[in-house]
Amino acid sequence: MTFDIHGWIEVANVPEPEMLDKMADFYEAEGKLKTRQAALILGTAVFLLVAVLVAIAVISFWGGYGAGVSSGGGEVAQRHHESPSYQRK
Repeated sequence: MTFDIHGWIEVANVPEPEMLDKMADFYEAEGKLKTRQAALILGTAVFLLVAVLVAIAVISFWGGYGAGVSSGGGEVAQRHHESPSYQRK
């Protein structure tokens, strides 16, 4: 390193100001790109998770409903025919 009357002339391995601006622009653009990518991936993952949970809820509801109708429907009709109000006098 050398001195002159105005201060530092050369500092070891410090880039020029123009290069620092280019590096700053590059890293800023890279950070924005990575942020967009992360937001897109996270948003898609959350959407798919919610879609799977809704699908499970719908399938379990309709599965239980169908099982109840197929097994309980005959019993309800049979009890209705056996009830005193249904029998003819």
